[in-house]
Amino acid sequence: MTPAVDVLVVGAGTTGLSLALQARAHGARVRVVERRPGPFRPSRALILHSRTLEVLRPLGVTDALLELADTAPRVHVRLGSRVVDAGLADLALPDTAFPHLSLLRQTDVETVLTRALADRGMTVERGTELLGARDDGDGVRAVLRSRHGVEEIRCPFVVGCDGPASAVRSCAGIGWHGRPYAEEVVLADLDLGGTPPEAGAEVFAGRQGLLFLFPLGEQATWRLLATRASDGGAGQCFGRPGAAVPRAELQQLMDDSGAGARIARLAWSARVPLQCGLAGVSAGDGCSSPGTRRTPTRRPPVRA
Repeated sequence: MTPAVDVLVVGAGTTGLSLALQARAHGARVRVVERRPGPFRPSRALILHSRTLEVLRPLGVTDALLELADTAPRVHVRLGSRVVDAGLADLALPDTAFPHLSLLRQTDVETVLTRALADRGMTVERGTELLGARDDGDGVRAVLRSRHGVEEIRCPFVVGCDGPASAVRSCAGIGWHGRPYAEEVVLADLDLGGTPPEAGAEVFAGRQGLLFLFPLGEQATWRLLATRASDGGAGQCFGRPGAAVPRAELQQLMDDSGAGARIARLAWSARVPLQCGLAGVSAGDGCSSPGTRRTPTRRPPVRA
């Protein structure tokens, strides 16, 4: 069977989109599928580092990214009554063209990368889910489901860029071995009343954890990111936004941190349980597709 594509990329986040652009730049025929029907999801990443921009530069997307980014951000770090004003531009990095941290929402990065794919004649097939994949010796047979129905394709490579609960990793018999962190992250988009923070990012060091406020909200003015003790994350999907956090809990986090502002409007919120661990194969790992080859190995050590 002649493969319709050389590389099937599963997952259209920043990793999948970047990999698809890299593969296309090397002449590969690429297909990108994403099970989510729409492009929006809450951004969990808000900072681009110098090395990330260096890696993306050959793909011709850095100018578009920097047009949307704050390349000279300032952060007010509040430690009780003490305020430290820190600049994140012009860092002591003489060997890079990007000697700064850039404030930019993950969703904006994905928009730029998706547009770059479209300029190269590729579209992200949203609402398309990988049901299974198996190694047939000369390539991979993958089963996809979309609104058009179920199809089976064959290609040399299937790449899993589909997050913590990766369907590709499951098909390959690769488990996720780790343990929960003692802390979890709380995310929210909100508008503030009372005495709102100054322009720019704000960091509050409270007794219960850290609280960040970025003027980068997607459905409100401010994006809140806070850390707090976790209940263990039992039954949670680690690394993915989970249950909403009540407004009263968010206000308590604000009060405990000393932010000195009240929540005027809450657009959305979510708790994000976290774990540390490694992806690897062990004798106890299962496989969702028959015929996938597995090699039992020693259980990898857990590392933070």
